[in-house]
Amino acid sequence: MLSGVIAAKSSCATSPVPKYRSGHTVWIRNDLGQEMHRPTAQAAKIRFEQRRVMFLVSQNDTCTDDLLPVCDASCWTRKSKSRCQRTGLDMRCPAMLQGWNRNLRGRLFMKHLQNYYGRPTHTLVEVPGAGHEAAKVYRSQVAHQAIFSA
Repeated sequence: MLSGVIAAKSSCATSPVPKYRSGHTVWIRNDLGQEMHRPTAQAAKIRFEQRRVMFLVSQNDTCTDDLLPVCDASCWTRKSKSRCQRTGLDMRCPAMLQGWNRNLRGRLFMKHLQNYYGRPTHTLVEVPGAGHEAAKVYRSQVAHQAIFSA
C-alpha cells in the first residue's frame, strides 16, 4: 500500500498541473468533473457574489481562549466569570484584527462582504446552543435546512 502512495506522489510530480508554492496541486474542475482554465481573480469574485452561500456560526462560539482577561457570558467552555477554557482559537494579532472570537469573526466577515459588494450577498445563520462543535452544528435544524433545502 505504501509503495502505491509513493508511486502516486512521484507520478504527480511530473504532471503539467500547476502547483502552489506550498507544493499542493491545483485542480480546478467544473460540475461535470472536467478540467477548466483557471478563472481570473475578477471572475472568481463575480462568481462568488452570485453563488447561494450560507455561513453558519455557533451561538456560543464566543470564547477568548483564556488569553484575554474576560470570557463572554455565552462562551460554551466558560469555567468562571472571567475564564474561558482553551478551544484552539487563533489569538495572534492578524486573527484578533478579525474579531476576538469565532462568532464575531463570522459576523464581521459578513459585514465585509456587504461593504465589498455594496449590498448583502450571502446569508449568515447562528446555530443556537452550539459552541465550536462541528457535530452539534451539522446536526442542528438550522444546518439541515441550509444543506438540504433548495
